[in-house]
Amino acid sequence: MVKCKHLEHLADYWFVLRIFALNKLRKWLSFEDLLFQKHLIIKEMLQRSTCFFCNLDQPNATVRSRVENLKVNTFKGHIPSALGNLIQLSFLHLTDNELTGPIPFELANLTQLTHIFLFHNFISGQIPFGLMNLTKLFVLDLAGDNLAGQIPSSIFNLVNLEFLDLSSNNFTGKVEFDKFDKLNKLTSLYISNCGVSLIINETSDNTTLQKFQNLGLGSCNLSKFPNFLTTQNELKSLDLGANNIHGQVPEWFWNVSKENLEVIDLSYDFLTSLGRHPILLPWTRLAIIDLNSDNLQGSLPIPPFSTPVRLQHHSSCLHS
Repeated sequence: MVKCKHLEHLADYWFVLRIFALNKLRKWLSFEDLLFQKHLIIKEMLQRSTCFFCNLDQPNATVRSRVENLKVNTFKGHIPSALGNLIQLSFLHLTDNELTGPIPFELANLTQLTHIFLFHNFISGQIPFGLMNLTKLFVLDLAGDNLAGQIPSSIFNLVNLEFLDLSSNNFTGKVEFDKFDKLNKLTSLYISNCGVSLIINETSDNTTLQKFQNLGLGSCNLSKFPNFLTTQNELKSLDLGANNIHGQVPEWFWNVSKENLEVIDLSYDFLTSLGRHPILLPWTRLAIIDLNSDNLQGSLPIPPFSTPVRLQHHSSCLHS
């Protein structure tokens, strides 16, 4: 059973980190970059089964407004299959609307797509297998929808992906973490609370694994701290919350990405001890560490005096 978390104190920070991670990918939030790269952007969607799009050739206020208003427009209904006729489309951003129904298979015709943002809608059904045609894709964000079924193996053929977010959906089955190794450009992976059980082969060669910056592995039915983290030295955010991790925090964990980690979520696990930990928290950029609803006992590491850290815990057995 997937354990859902409702941690409002982390939501804003996770959102900021997520946007920051996306912004690092060729600065997709920069209007100037969009204008000069001449992305075709969808401006309006129906109810009428019609799509309007604009070619960003002229850097004027009208075009900028259309880019800004692309999302949060309360578009309703299905994504039209006619969208597949826009074969030069490179940037699809329809997030935070009320879109329903499946992702149309015709999106597989849009082989120039580099970005797909469909998160925070009510999209259902399965991820179309035909998305494997979108080999130029480097951002795929389907978080917070109602997608179901198994995560298709075709996703692991999108070798240019740098950002993948499938979190907060209703997928089923098991996913082998080794498959993500094929996506050697992937730096941000979010599959927290998406319904799958993550299988990690602890005998794999961790030295060949790509360097992640953001990992969301919450509610993935993990039973231990993944050993591959020992070689991850560029992590900025790490979510291992709401898993089935028992016992103590391994000693090696305190050396993971010491110069970069900003957010750590170990909440809603079954931890009983922080293990042998340093006197001072080792992460120089840490802003939040969440230990809520664990059964921890013993002392807490002291945050660096120069860095304000928000420590979340509800255990009467912990002391500083």
